[in-house]
Amino acid sequence: LYVNLCAWSQYLSEILINSPGMIDELLDSLILNRPPTRQMVAAELARLLKGAQDIHPILFSFKSTRLLEIGIQDIMGKRELGETLTNLSDLAEVILSAIIDHHWQAMVERYGEPMQAGQSNRKAYFALVGLGKLGGSELGYHGDLDVILLYETDGQTAPRKKSPTSPLSNFDFYTELLQRVVKTASTMTAGGRLYSIDLRLRPMGRSGSLASPLFRFDDYFKTSASLWERQAMLRARVIYGDQAFAKTATASLRQAAIGAPWNKSFADDVVQMRKRLESGRLRSEADIKRGKGGEADVEFAVQLAQLRHGAQHPAVLQANTWKAIDSLENAGLWPKERAKLFRNGYSLLRLVESRLRIVYNLARNDIPADPDEQDKLAQRTGYASGADLLADLSRTMDSLREEFLATAQELQNEST
Repeated sequence: LYVNLCAWSQYLSEILINSPGMIDELLDSLILNRPPTRQMVAAELARLLKGAQDIHPILFSFKSTRLLEIGIQDIMGKRELGETLTNLSDLAEVILSAIIDHHWQAMVERYGEPMQAGQSNRKAYFALVGLGKLGGSELGYHGDLDVILLYETDGQTAPRKKSPTSPLSNFDFYTELLQRVVKTASTMTAGGRLYSIDLRLRPMGRSGSLASPLFRFDDYFKTSASLWERQAMLRARVIYGDQAFAKTATASLRQAAIGAPWNKSFADDVVQMRKRLESGRLRSEADIKRGKGGEADVEFAVQLAQLRHGAQHPAVLQANTWKAIDSLENAGLWPKERAKLFRNGYSLLRLVESRLRIVYNLARNDIPADPDEQDKLAQRTGYASGADLLADLSRTMDSLREEFLATAQELQNEST
């Protein structure tokens, strides 16, 4: 087991070197061959954090243990790719939720709970929304966490009798909460950071507020949002929040994505957007994420179809790329051949990406230029040689680009 681990991943093998006691737990998980459920993982972390003041070392150790377990199951072929990515997404959500719980409790004790303006007996709830691959429950190794924070409405906190501070506006409270969460998750330590959190997909991007009341979010998408921002909302999913408000927020997220009437010009706009994304890559042909025929071709094709058909066929509005492809096929909106090409092509690209990143836990998306490194990547991916892998990737990516452009062209040529 350890020889395999060293051959596959320096990053994971170093975790085991630093914590050799993990081997017993790893062997138990392999023998049982039953991964813990998300609820079990969350309960275990809650037990470890109970009464802790400094939660960061506990979170870091917990993440390392779970990541090693997920990686071993992946390396040993015990889990399908989709299940591995779901497990990585669940782990990130459990850790984020624990961080929020920790800071929420401290802030409520200091400032009181946020309440709705003019209704002192009604709380103003919030929702943390995952976007991108986190929103789609397909987070890879070393994946960034794209999030936004929405809260119910304006108002202020209701300090407790012994609270040392004055009331805080809901905006200030939720902005500070998100800032604390980001700091805990992304602070660099000797062992690295927990996660890199990306807030750029919030309304108005870098110039926008970190936290937004729901009515302002709704207004922005009704009046000012660009097409790429609405595309991003197609992969939005509430990952933390009050259950009732989560339903309300989910409805707003869906409306943000498909609320504007379909226009055939969207197809050309998305194609141009895709080409701009590609033009920024130094070795586009080697970039399996943003290069020509990369992951983005599949994702953009799916999102175009969702923008076109989502209002009439809500079932296609799946945040997960594979599920969205399946739903487009099942609804008769995509022919089986197209769905199969996109499904299999996306699976290959995500597998190769996974095998690139698992070695050093770096956000790599480019095929190495060194033939020896290509051969090693091929072995981790199930190919006989680097040449075989590159040939299959080249055929697949050429086909994906051709089908993406065909998908866009069909939508442009539709009769009204």
